[in-house]
Amino acid sequence: FASSDADTQRMYEAFQAEGRCYYVLEEAGQVMGGAGIASLPGEPGTGELVKMYFRPEVRGLGLGKQLLTLCLSEARKLGYRQVYLETLTQMTAARGLYEHLGFRQIGCPMGCTGHFSCNTFYLIELGIT
Repeated sequence: FASSDADTQRMYEAFQAEGRCYYVLEEAGQVMGGAGIASLPGEPGTGELVKMYFRPEVRGLGLGKQLLTLCLSEARKLGYRQVYLETLTQMTAARGLYEHLGFRQIGCPMGCTGHFSCNTFYLIELGIT
């Protein structure tokens, strides 16, 4: 569902805006994955984990945990109090990672993401100090 997202069509420009960041995992000049943080429209103080993808050959190596931890750290620096994400029920490995890092499943979507295919929603409080 991300291919119809305007930010996906113009990634570099989209993540230059204030309150956003995006990290790319690259190996030998090939993009292997990535993830970012952006403000969640309609939810002040809430960031959204966006566009977290990994090529199959790098899944299960712990890179998702490292990248997600980096994104959460950056969300704190950007001043977000919490981070929201949307996924699919069948994404069991990803959901396990989110829960392992402290995300809790919530019963309904938040904000105005523009996505309508996801059916599972998570939130984590960042505990900014």
